[in-house]
Amino acid sequence: MGGQLRANASAFYYDYTDLQVSVFASAGNITTTFTTNAAEATVKGLELDLLAKPTESLDIAASLAFLDATYDRFVTPYGSCNATNVSLDARCAGRVGLPRLIDAAGNKLNNAPEFKGSISATYGINLTNGGRVSIQGAAHHQGRVYFLPANTSVMSQAAYTLVDARIGYESKAGNLAVGAFVKNLTDEDYFHNIVQFTSTSDARKDLFAIGNALGYPAAGRQWGVDVTYRFGN
Repeated sequence: MGGQLRANASAFYYDYTDLQVSVFASAGNITTTFTTNAAEATVKGLELDLLAKPTESLDIAASLAFLDATYDRFVTPYGSCNATNVSLDARCAGRVGLPRLIDAAGNKLNNAPEFKGSISATYGINLTNGGRVSIQGAAHHQGRVYFLPANTSVMSQAAYTLVDARIGYESKAGNLAVGAFVKNLTDEDYFHNIVQFTSTSDARKDLFAIGNALGYPAAGRQWGVDVTYRFGN
């Protein structure tokens, strides 16, 4: 297209053996986080990046990523077995006082969304004094992610979309730049991480002492201005 479009595409396939995974385990009154090995895991993906310049003033960038990342074989602790729940789950038979084990085969890897995508556009306006004003907008979308191999809904972040905007001015000499920005324009609520703590467990409701989920919220809407001045030539 006369140099107006650049596209990069890649496909990949990873076959993991003994993939290191951080898990949270409990047994009786003892809880710990440790690194263990998932016996086998497979990751397949496709990525596409596009850079377009339809006019002298407009630049557009877009990216797409599709990911199929699953545990093929992985028995992992999730909760604990005690005298009360041993009859409720066959996996606790003979394991009173030990971690409850689950089979995570087929589950998604931690922090591995099936889809991610972003698009941004920058429009530049040349001023009569030689300076330049640029207007930018960007959107980023991420699919659901799970934070533990068990893949429970409470330990996951649903899909979300973030929108950012910016307007800036740069002087002709390039030594002065002033900008105003807004991040997370729509004030999207989402968690960048979620963990579980058995210490907060209520034995009457949480029979397997899995624990309550504690989410770490990401920043909401942010706005501000920035000024950059470059000294020297």
